[in-house]
Amino acid sequence: MPYTWLQPKSRAFDDLRALSYVSSTFDANADRMGVQLHDAERAFQGLNFYYSAFQTPVLLVDMDGTEVWRWEVDPAPNISHAELLPDGDVLVVRFDSEVLRVDAAGEVRWRAAVGAHHGVWVDGDELFVPTRRSVLIPAIHATQPTLEDRLTVLRLEDGEVLREVSFVDIVRRSPYAFLMAAVAANEYVADDGPLDVLHVNHVEVFDGSLAVVDPLFARGNLLVSMRHLNAIMILDGESHDVLWIWGPSNLYLQHHPQLLPDGRILLFDNGIVRSRVLEVNPLTRQVDWEYEDDELYSALRGSVQRLPNGNTLITESDTGYVFEVTRAGETVWEFANPEVGAGGERSVIWRMTRHRAADLSFLDR
Repeated sequence: MPYTWLQPKSRAFDDLRALSYVSSTFDANADRMGVQLHDAERAFQGLNFYYSAFQTPVLLVDMDGTEVWRWEVDPAPNISHAELLPDGDVLVVRFDSEVLRVDAAGEVRWRAAVGAHHGVWVDGDELFVPTRRSVLIPAIHATQPTLEDRLTVLRLEDGEVLREVSFVDIVRRSPYAFLMAAVAANEYVADDGPLDVLHVNHVEVFDGSLAVVDPLFARGNLLVSMRHLNAIMILDGESHDVLWIWGPSNLYLQHHPQLLPDGRILLFDNGIVRSRVLEVNPLTRQVDWEYEDDELYSALRGSVQRLPNGNTLITESDTGYVFEVTRAGETVWEFANPEVGAGGERSVIWRMTRHRAADLSFLDR
């Protein structure tokens, strides 16, 4: 059953609300396969971890696109995220279903049926997972179920649920409840599906290393992306009160915000007809760096990674392309997903992450 995507009716909302997740995009340049550009002197050298929607294996490839390792996850349908751990284990999210931990040989160590749907965040021996469930929340709508976004914390070792909290409750009790679409008086039919009012697509737990800069970055505080509010928030790690918010009127359907070592937040702003990558200073609320390109656009997904040499790895997820840019915006590495259908449809890449080979201990086995 499709979801009814809800957010304040701004910009091109009515054009986007009916879109569903797609697994590929037609590419007129379907003959492009693998690494298209590699400036070895300026690109950060490492190994690239990703999952392609067309294929079963989760892959680790080198800077020239050569396969280094693969994880055969059985079976593959509905994988929306994969996260590589240093020991070679992979955390796999099946969309709106479960989280699995598989070892370097692809054997399942545990699975947790918690309604997971996007990424995960590892914090010590705990795993923070955005989850959701369809429930009736009369304050939102008297008859139509709502997708209640939740934060579910699992024990990393065995997947046991340790605690949960409702993001819907957090927003409703905050001063920012007005950002949620007012739909109590709307009429729906069952085929409209549950109301997707927040669509939390990323959670990060602060390690406290920047707490000396500002209490906003205290240990345990949470950075959360709420796609249908066009907002990113920082929540108190214990009370879950909203300490900081940015995005409404500045972002549109954003993905993958992350705190950088200098205290800024890097994120992928999907936009309406063009996407961009932003680096925001949460203390000044100013955009300190921005990457834009007329051809950069991913409507439904997207991710970014700040590399140790200062470059930024950008996953233009919907098109199946990944590229690395310098601070000056020059492209020094580019990858085209080699999984292309017979009709020229290139498979999406949810997220590519680059790792130092020295940080992956399982490669020495």
